[in-house]
Amino acid sequence: MLIDLSIDVEKLNVRPVLNTVAVDSVKINSKFLSPQLDLEESKKFFNQAFTAAIPIFNVLYSEFNYEVPQNLWTTFKLTDLTITYYDQYL
Repeated sequence: MLIDLSIDVEKLNVRPVLNTVAVDSVKINSKFLSPQLDLEESKKFFNQAFTAAIPIFNVLYSEFNYEVPQNLWTTFKLTDLTITYYDQYL
């Protein structure tokens, strides 16, 4: 399963945004079900279902904003926030 999730930063508010969810392969470890199921059709079904669920996820999680505090330890004042991905770290 491939998931593309980004973080939306607006001023000092941070929230998750789901961009893409995709199933790259379906594998069934059962000799009884394998001949009866078309795995390519199952993969298409899951991809369509996840694509339809992305807007619902984004609406539900748009309410979960995390506000980053402006004052850090009474020493620093944060005025702008940029989140970047570098070497597998945010």
